Amino acid sequence: MSLAAAWILLALIWGTTWSAISIGLQTIPPVTFAGLRFVLGALLLGLTLPIRGIPLPHSRQEWRLLILTGLEIFALGFALQFWGMQYVPSGLSAVVFSAVPLFTMFIAHFKLHNEKITYRKIAGTVIAITGIAFIFSGQLRAESNIAAWGVAAFIVASIIYAHAQVTMKRAGTGIDPNVIATVQMASGGIVLVMLGLTVDGSPLTIEWNRSAVLALLYMAVIGSSLAMFLLYWLARRMEITKVMTVLLADPVIALALGWIFLREVLELNDVVGSLLAIAGLAVVLVGGKAELADGEKKDGRNKAG
Repeated sequence: MSLAAAWILLALIWGTTWSAISIGLQTIPPVTFAGLRFVLGALLLGLTLPIRGIPLPHSRQEWRLLILTGLEIFALGFALQFWGMQYVPSGLSAVVFSAVPLFTMFIAHFKLHNEKITYRKIAGTVIAITGIAFIFSGQLRAESNIAAWGVAAFIVASIIYAHAQVTMKRAGTGIDPNVIATVQMASGGIVLVMLGLTVDGSPLTIEWNRSAVLALLYMAVIGSSLAMFLLYWLARRMEITKVMTVLLADPVIALALGWIFLREVLELNDVVGSLLAIAGLAVVLVGGKAELADGEKKDGRNKAG
């Protein structure tokens, strides 16, 4: 698989998860939904490891790295997001979380010697975030004072997510992407399931209908197992800042899918915002062809070796 194809596939997957989450949340409480999604995703992916001959981490250092980053991303990060979603409009949440590539860029500048900040990257990311703000322009006004704390929670969650990804780029590139995704999702998912038992109650009390089951399975298999594998597969071969720009493409993809399949009406701000987001992505990914070619050559050498 080429790097461009993997990036596009990851963007498409995460772009469709918005609909799957909305369907699932009609029946499944949010924390429980997230916890079951990641635990089930880790279980399904983990079962394939021995079949495919992929070994688990050997050193205590690798286990520590995967568990801590898994807790960062899936436990602490998602807990903050779920708390913030109670008080922050969904559009404002999307705009704030789209800043992850920007935070990734700044953290990578100091932690990764070959991923320095450039004016082009900053400009492209800001243009894309502006486009996302246009898309959600009708949902940017907070309706309560506590919403400021909700926004703060999202900002912290974004920084945590960015920090964990840069940490994995720096210290975890030698670990198989399947193993990374399995251990991280299991670590964070178990904590979220336990938290869900406290705040949502037992999953056994949920009225599991066909839509809820299909939404959970889609999020576990496609939105978690496959998506996280692609994320770390790409992270081994591309700048982590460029990998994380998939988060800037998600709202545009969600809009396009809604327009094509659900016959949703696109407003002027949707069109303008989408064009800005695409333009920003293009600016960030300028020169990507050469970089992708280099990455594919390296991947080919690794396979040959």
